[in-house]
Amino acid sequence: MNQDAANFCSQQTSPHTAEAYKYDLLTWFSFLGDRTPTREVAIAYRKHLEGRYAARTAARRFNTVRAYYRWLGSENPFEGVKSPRRLRNATPRVPEDRVVGAIIEHTELQRDRAVISLLLNGLRASEVVSLRPDDFIWSPDYGCHIIRVRGKGNKERLVPANSETSKEVSAYLSISKRGVPWLLGSLRGSEAMTRRQVTEVMRRACKRAGIPEVSPHKLRHHYGTRVWRSSENLLALQQLMGHESPVTTQVYVQLDLRDIVKAAKTDPRNERIEVEDYTDLAAAGRVEAQRPVGTTDGIRSIFGSEGPLQ
Repeated sequence: MNQDAANFCSQQTSPHTAEAYKYDLLTWFSFLGDRTPTREVAIAYRKHLEGRYAARTAARRFNTVRAYYRWLGSENPFEGVKSPRRLRNATPRVPEDRVVGAIIEHTELQRDRAVISLLLNGLRASEVVSLRPDDFIWSPDYGCHIIRVRGKGNKERLVPANSETSKEVSAYLSISKRGVPWLLGSLRGSEAMTRRQVTEVMRRACKRAGIPEVSPHKLRHHYGTRVWRSSENLLALQQLMGHESPVTTQVYVQLDLRDIVKAAKTDPRNERIEVEDYTDLAAAGRVEAQRPVGTTDGIRSIFGSEGPLQ
């Protein structure tokens, strides 16, 4: 990465933003190679991002490069080129409980178990690595640990730790190095963890479990889904997730197929035919011979193996 790009990244107020911009620009320069940055190359880069990354990630990486050239004040090959289409408020893909269980089961180091538990408590990877020892506080008034979280824009929020998080983080603190300004340290203990190391924790666990890789952020989605299903309190969930707007939180409120099927079954006309009768009709060729929508296979056939909200 050239000096101009390094200066552009260093001017960002948030260190996490600076790190993300650095990675975005490295991705661009790797794609660019020895070519001259032209509009045609920018269009080709957009197609490259759309074919390789999720919509949100592709849009961010594309827009970072556009902002970089605007900052340079020179001719901008990205000006006038549409960004990758970004799906707004799409229902997040949430790992099934069995997948989450496999990740926990195959996480060996106590530090890594603490990391997984914090992600499953709704924290972002950047928030996990930013925690300090005094951010994990026992509250006798509420009978649980309270986590002081520094989220986007350095805004603080308080998140109650569930019993699993309390157990795993407390166990880690009992064996970790004291007198350091971070809650979770590197394996050598000489510095704080990084977001990349959090991703590596997930990668190792998934590899041991023999399952496809799951990103740290998907465990946060798992938390948001669990809390919504058990409480249906949108405002409380918004505070727990650290969302600026309830519109962002509403992705967890969207009905999935199980809810739709449950509501549809209240139709009185459903009483006119039992499931056994359906099988008889299928055998007679009067309806398509498949399992009724609403079964597990039906859900997976529509939404994929993970389902929309598990």
